[in-house]
Amino acid sequence: MRRGFSLIELLIVIAIILVIITVAVPPYQRAQMLAREMAASKAVQTIQTDEVIYQSQYGHYAPSLRELGPRTPVHRAPRQRD
Repeated sequence: MRRGFSLIELLIVIAIILVIITVAVPPYQRAQMLAREMAASKAVQTIQTDEVIYQSQYGHYAPSLRELGPRTPVHRAPRQRD
């Protein structure tokens, strides 16, 4: 009886894994990009809402984003990049 794998079998398995990775990575990256875009869109909506609230309370728009309060995305801690 033979033991272990031959070099050809090992190379075929590695090739199959590389093909699977090649097929799987682009959709994963696209999903990450869409998630970042949605998070950015939500941040813009939050800023817009906070601007309207600030304007209705003080009669003018905030001179800077920091004036809008702690709910505004500029006050949150920066995220670490992946």
